[in-house]
Amino acid sequence: MNIIMTKDQFEHNYNNNVNALHNFAFKLTANLSDSQDLVQETALKAYKSKHTFKQDSSFKSWAFTILKNTFITHYK
Repeated sequence: MNIIMTKDQFEHNYNNNVNALHNFAFKLTANLSDSQDLVQETALKAYKSKHTFKQDSSFKSWAFTILKNTFITHYK
């Protein structure tokens, strides 16, 4: 059973990883504006899907997967 993370937990985890997400997005897009859009879209998708996050897993890996899949779907 998944325990849904709270808004505060999500914000804490997201804020701890936002710089890494921006760096990864920029490496994928090679464009500052596109990378910022990609990170914003990732944040929105992650927040809407926070109920799927498994508490014993890595938030960073989970968020990077969402970012990568969003990039593949929308930016390729």
